[in-house]
Amino acid sequence: MKNLLFTFVLFLMSLFVIAQSPQAFKYQAIARDESGNVLSFWDIGIRISILQKGQDGPALYSETHKVKSNVYGLINLVIGEGQVERGSFTSIKWGE
Repeated sequence: MKNLLFTFVLFLMSLFVIAQSPQAFKYQAIARDESGNVLSFWDIGIRISILQKGQDGPALYSETHKVKSNVYGLINLVIGEGQVERGSFTSIKWGE
């Protein structure tokens, strides 16, 4: 009986976890110039926008990041933790 109750409680907890919207997510990219050469150890400014209804839709959310690429041109961002320019990341309706 304890195992059944424990399983039921875990099931209910998982429903709450699944229903949560993301607070942020990670993004990686390789920085390259127009010729395709890797930009090693460059200071880079990036603007990220979440658009509504495809690439031509209005921006629901925009943020900027200032990062430095590594020796391989790799940059790491956490989208949702940048300098907010427009909107609110937590108010994005991801299902739409």
